[in-house]
Amino acid sequence: MDIDQESIEKLQAKGVKAIFGMFEDKHVDLPDDYFDVVICNDVIEHMISHDMFFETIQKKLKKNGSLVGSIPNVRFYKNLKHLLFEKDWKYQESGILDTTHLRFFTKKSLRRSLISNGYNISKLEGIEGSRAPILRLFLALTLGKHNDIRYRQLAFRATIKD
Repeated sequence: MDIDQESIEKLQAKGVKAIFGMFEDKHVDLPDDYFDVVICNDVIEHMISHDMFFETIQKKLKKNGSLVGSIPNVRFYKNLKHLLFEKDWKYQESGILDTTHLRFFTKKSLRRSLISNGYNISKLEGIEGSRAPILRLFLALTLGKHNDIRYRQLAFRATIKD
């Protein structure tokens, strides 16, 4: 499922069943208790209601199915730098503050959302990490307590609680 018509056409040309449209409108076209894995990379932050998405996807997953995805990390150090030192929250064409993002997540808030929506988290980690010298110094001085700010994205794998 995608809102990019060109992506849908490419998939369909390869024989993949692909649905064009917004999840909120098209989820009824997906069968219940069907999917082993649902991948939602850079999707949840665009949802009107991420809680509705998490709840609905549970019905679509098989009993031992997994939800796998990634989302931007609003605590990424460059984003914090703009907020704290430049006193600015400027939306952009792409990236963490993409103009199409309706939701923002930290590692802690994503964990809370998944758990409160009935998921067991088997993996939740930062990806696309920075090794900037100033950041490494900060993390060393804080004994790694704020290590999550290194990562531009958060990746997760979760299953439905029994």
